[in-house]
Amino acid sequence: MGLLDELKDLGVNVEEGLGRLGGNAAFYEKMLGSFIKMMNKYSFDADFDCEDYGEIIEKAHAIKGASGNLSITPIYEAYGKVTDLLRKEKPFEAKEVLQKALPVQEQIITEEDHTEPQGNDLQLVFLGDSIFDTYRDGTGIPYRTAEQCEADMYNLAIGGTCAAVFSDKGKNRLL
Repeated sequence: MGLLDELKDLGVNVEEGLGRLGGNAAFYEKMLGSFIKMMNKYSFDADFDCEDYGEIIEKAHAIKGASGNLSITPIYEAYGKVTDLLRKEKPFEAKEVLQKALPVQEQIITEEDHTEPQGNDLQLVFLGDSIFDTYRDGTGIPYRTAEQCEADMYNLAIGGTCAAVFSDKGKNRLL
């Protein structure tokens, strides 16, 4: 069973998430990897301070939005409820919802974590894949090269054609 099928079994609406990304499964899986990184930054446990939870509202709202964009339904619904309950000043009820959601959240993140580098011995670093072709999904030359070599691939592009240097009173700045 593949990653997307396993996520479906956990209640993730993969078809809806793919639809938001033009049906591109490789890009969806890449975005799931970004979601994991975001969760590492914003996640919190259910033992938060019931007197001062302003920061928790912001984190819960960010998680709700990111999970909604990818149609990670169980996380989206749970953090939506947590956000609403905290805004209504019901932190104890919010904790209960979060406690129920954390095991499912952990399962989903564990499944998604398979999109991270596999720890291959060979690691390829490209300084921008657009110098090879214009495909930045799983069909581009850097990605296919990494797959053929059984390597982890990293793209260290810094903005490609969007990056520019301008002068501001003699100071060069990178945009």
